[in-house]
Amino acid sequence: CSIRLPVLEGPEMRVVETTTRPAAPPAPPSTILVVDDEASMRELAVDVLATQGHRVEAVESGEKALQAIAAGRYDAIVSDLKMPGIDGQELYRRLQSSHADLARRILFTSGDTVSPDTRSFLERCGRPYLLKPFRVEDLVEQVRKLLMESAPASPAPDAADPGRA
Repeated sequence: CSIRLPVLEGPEMRVVETTTRPAAPPAPPSTILVVDDEASMRELAVDVLATQGHRVEAVESGEKALQAIAAGRYDAIVSDLKMPGIDGQELYRRLQSSHADLARRILFTSGDTVSPDTRSFLERCGRPYLLKPFRVEDLVEQVRKLLMESAPASPAPDAADPGRA
């Protein structure tokens, strides 16, 4: 898609063409669990993701995340890596054995980019991550990608029921 924009140059106008990329399709409304021991980060993520049409729940620890996961269904998780008790790495390990599909739909956040342990874990697990402080747009985009990668294909209309589409 090309857009032609006039650019003023002295007394004349000159036309400049620019190419825009189409906007990425929005993620389907989903249920997301945010796990962070910092209240301000939890609140930010909840507010941002809720404005995108998602149902968002937040907890302050890995222990509470495991309880929430046992009691409910989540389409994705946004989790801090460094937390007291069960941290993001341990949460991920436990999800791999108990909820493997959900473990593939986790986005990590971290302010720790120096620790060799953190870097090694992020490389090994292959899950997306955002470094704090991150841009709101990056959070939205990373969650959108997670949800779009894992979204099931739309079911075909039921041939036995022509009224269903």
